[in-house]
Amino acid sequence: MRRWNLFAVALLLVAPSALIAQDHDEKMEHMDATEAITAASEAFEAAWTSGDWDALGAMYTEDAVVMAPGAEAVSGRAAIAEFMSGREDGWALDLTTTEVFSVEGAALEVGDWTITAADGSHAGHGNYMVAWGWTEEGGWQMARDMWNSNMAPTDD
Repeated sequence: MRRWNLFAVALLLVAPSALIAQDHDEKMEHMDATEAITAASEAFEAAWTSGDWDALGAMYTEDAVVMAPGAEAVSGRAAIAEFMSGREDGWALDLTTTEVFSVEGAALEVGDWTITAADGSHAGHGNYMVAWGWTEEGGWQMARDMWNSNMAPTDD
């Protein structure tokens, strides 16, 4: 009977430790994903602003899809890089990640974007959502990318 009591006490001491360790691992995975995706967003911002379309395209999975306002969906790295290259010279992109939700090799990033024209004037702002996937090829890469504008439509 004494052996059973010792086993029960040991189990009561070990079980919460295992749950805490699992919770800790999940939090660490989320923190790692959040930090990595925030860094990747900063690299995306730099590539877009500098016009490095090859670097920008490499941040997407081979079968990625971009869904931009007022445009048909664009599929594939090369097509996405070409689509993104249509921006005006000298414009700057600022991305602010507000949330990252991650689980087992997949993550969803939510944030705000602002574009500044070459003359320093405000060219646009809105929200974005990116579905990220972990790939052996390139770590965290964008699988789906979509955004909207928070600016009122103009009479063009």
